Amino acid sequence: MVASFSSLGAYFSFNGSFLAENRHKKLDTFRRVPPDRLLIETDAPAMPVPHAWRTHKLPSAADGSTVNHPGNIEAAYTGLAAFLGMSPQSLADAVEENFLRFFGAQHS
Repeated sequence: MVASFSSLGAYFSFNGSFLAENRHKKLDTFRRVPPDRLLIETDAPAMPVPHAWRTHKLPSAADGSTVNHPGNIEAAYTGLAAFLGMSPQSLADAVEENFLRFFGAQHS
């Protein structure tokens, strides 16, 4: 479905929770996403990054569940870049171009 949706102009957003070992199918999907259709997010406060990838400590919610920190965006970039065989900076540059194309350049 990635190719079909991409041809219709869809973008796909990766979050760091997909780095978990039990999410290899979701992670493999991102191998098929065209580079010009990729975005990255933390999905904070939901979907925590696996412990091994965290760059920021995760607080607990009132109910005791783990809350994701937006600062873990670095983990999402680092993990996906490693998976795709890219440098984090190359991935960040590509995602920035996609972001600007999708959301449009903001002028003050």
